[in-house]
Amino acid sequence: MAAMVVLLVCLPFLFETDPFIFIFLTNTFLFMILALGLQLIFGYAGMIHLSHAAFFGIGAYASALVTTSFQWPFIAGLLISVASAVLVGLLISPIVRLKSVYFALASFSIGPITQVLLRELPFTGGANGLGQIPSASILGFGFTTPVRYYYLSFLVLVAVYFLCHLLSNSPFGASLRAIKRNELLAATCGINVPRNQVKVFLIGVAAAGLAGSLVAHIQGFISPDMFSVEKSLFLLGIVVVGGLGSLPGAILGTAIMMFIAEYSRFFHEYIALVYGLILVCFMNFFPRGLWAMLAESISRWGPRERPARTPRTNAVEDA
Repeated sequence: MAAMVVLLVCLPFLFETDPFIFIFLTNTFLFMILALGLQLIFGYAGMIHLSHAAFFGIGAYASALVTTSFQWPFIAGLLISVASAVLVGLLISPIVRLKSVYFALASFSIGPITQVLLRELPFTGGANGLGQIPSASILGFGFTTPVRYYYLSFLVLVAVYFLCHLLSNSPFGASLRAIKRNELLAATCGINVPRNQVKVFLIGVAAAGLAGSLVAHIQGFISPDMFSVEKSLFLLGIVVVGGLGSLPGAILGTAIMMFIAEYSRFFHEYIALVYGLILVCFMNFFPRGLWAMLAESISRWGPRERPARTPRTNAVEDA
């Protein structure tokens, strides 16, 4: 993992003349942030969240509106985007009491409702979206080139991954895994199931709002179509392909699914069908995801420790 981080830091020095690589990697990093948030909700807590892209859009529009209409700085827009996603998540948090498929259906309805609101509200720009969003700027340093976008998204990704790692290895993460295995048994052991589910739901949608702010200020333009139901299916496919309950799996799944999305543009009209087929195939034939398969292969073919030899004893002396 450390070697991968070093490689990504040094990558601009190797491909400094090819902006397409940095645009693609920047988008990949943003989807990794989204995938980490969804991994906490779905992979660790077992809640099938089907409207993650809606909170992605809420964060993007919140940050874009306060920076264009009120001329607030980028940092303020970033905080507002996270707060907006958390506030909306808190308003709909009672749905976490629904179980299994009922929660999935309730969460699925949030996506189309959000898209309709983004199209119909008078201050969102309608179907045409919002443009002329200012670039990200921190303490006077503007992120105005693909390489700077790359570093900004990469630094945010590292910070989000580190926080998710701390959460997953804390008692809170252990309680989420217990809830995923057996809610009734977890409640019997003294775990407050609804409270922990609301907490992880809000943390996950906060990551989506954060990614939304970044995409708004990096691209300079947003529209409701960028946060469609198909995008939520795409994010769900990332988590399933990479492996449920694994943060590295979210990173690996994003890399693979972004590669598939990049080279399947001619299937644009059937892209939801493609993502659905990927979900079905992996949930049936590779339910543990690619990261678990990769880890098993490495452990199987890696160096093995030799069993410790037991000292020989003299049978005559023992007798």
